[in-house]
Amino acid sequence: MLDRSHQNSISTLQNISTDSSPLAKNSSTIFTPTLQTTWLDKISAFYSKNNLENNIYDSVTNLPRYVRVVSFPCKFLSTGPLTRPLTLSATCCKNKKLQDELLHLAALLEKELDCSVTPSKIILGLLRISNGSAKIKNTTPYRSGQIIGIDLSSAITALSLQICPNDHILDLCCAPGGKLLLASDILAGFGVPSINSYGSITGVDISSHRLSTCKNLIKKSNSLGKIRIRLFLEDGTKFNTMPPDDQWWDYTYHKNANKKRKRSDPSLTPHVTSKLNSVPLCKMPWYSSKLLRLPCLLTSKHKSLVLLKKTPLYDKVLVDAECTHDGSLVHLTKYISNSTNAKLDNDFLSDHRADSVANLQFNLLLNGWNSLKPDGILIYSTCSLSYKQNEEVIARFLSYMNSKNSNLIRKFYQATSYNTKKISENHIFSIEYPTIEPLDQIENFSKDLLAVSPLQLEHINFALLNVTNSDLASLRKCIRLDPRVSDTSGMFISKIRKNVF
Repeated sequence: MLDRSHQNSISTLQNISTDSSPLAKNSSTIFTPTLQTTWLDKISAFYSKNNLENNIYDSVTNLPRYVRVVSFPCKFLSTGPLTRPLTLSATCCKNKKLQDELLHLAALLEKELDCSVTPSKIILGLLRISNGSAKIKNTTPYRSGQIIGIDLSSAITALSLQICPNDHILDLCCAPGGKLLLASDILAGFGVPSINSYGSITGVDISSHRLSTCKNLIKKSNSLGKIRIRLFLEDGTKFNTMPPDDQWWDYTYHKNANKKRKRSDPSLTPHVTSKLNSVPLCKMPWYSSKLLRLPCLLTSKHKSLVLLKKTPLYDKVLVDAECTHDGSLVHLTKYISNSTNAKLDNDFLSDHRADSVANLQFNLLLNGWNSLKPDGILIYSTCSLSYKQNEEVIARFLSYMNSKNSNLIRKFYQATSYNTKKISENHIFSIEYPTIEPLDQIENFSKDLLAVSPLQLEHINFALLNVTNSDLASLRKCIRLDPRVSDTSGMFISKIRKNVF
């Protein structure tokens, strides 16, 4: 006999299976209650095994969905990220034309979807659709490229990077591309590419299918920032290509650089030339705008950096790592209800896969760290609720910093000449609140607006991992968005800054 929560979940899946959506039409097999029950049992068992309540999936029926208005100045509705929220009329949206556009699109979507659509109270530029199963594909704003689907949790993750006009950003697991396009729109908001706004976004993904999805999303988008995007089909744990030169946007620069490249440079000795050749040159992108597809040369800037043993790195790095997706209930629903999607096989939520994914996440985090400039910000996130893929991965990172391997980090700093002072093992990095400050200490903050769930630290063996009390205090600055209380998909977010000495 099924309990009521399982019966509710099965009812939800049956509605999806009989839906007229493309997802249902493409499915060659309608899932029977028996098969659905089997997967619900497995999902419940996965939650229980990870010390979570086993009925988390039931909250899928109450989740809204979100869309972002393309080329809109997307920002937190506050004086700082996620501090005291304000109403739309009291925000920085002083441009009445933009404000009217947002409200017009909300009204249009509400009419076409036949459900409530309102501006997000957390992020300016996001619209909240009350019906989480609403199909936006056939709406007028979507077909015209005015909106793009993105969850509130993903938008919070991207905005936590604190993007500046001249930031070169690396997204190590970029597909399907929602956060990538959001970052490009933020950069576009600083103006056209120029000496005062030359930021770029480098997206990396190991899957050609997923990267093709990302490419199609970029091509379809009306974003003015997509000229700044380049994509690479590579393993994020091994990616080592430098960011583009700061003058990538200047046709004259490229023309002169090509002329110089055709001539030998007699000023370079064989010893210096060998050093230049040892630097990881930028490969030709898998996809990008024409300006970013031109060969990346070792310019005078890059030459000076090499001579100083100082390799160009990225200002911001996003590691939204591959995970078991157990916090993204919409993804789970698609996997369960679509038999042609072979993702949800018998190994999908197995202990073996969870351990394998956790190791992949750790390696992605380390490569992201090694690609980050001093004083740069790295965001590590997953849409899993499992502590093994979140708090424990960050704890392993802290342990790595505290272990004998920190000598390797010291050598890295010394090799790149970013510091001249003695490096303290305890201060190579710092973990910060993605929200600037803890939510429970923000004056007048309404937890009904954005609630978070407690971190899962009690299940981690900190003594075995050699994590100090100071590290534990740092870990408490990570946040968990929970589909049961946060009005969005589950998301773990950790913000790590590489300190300067």
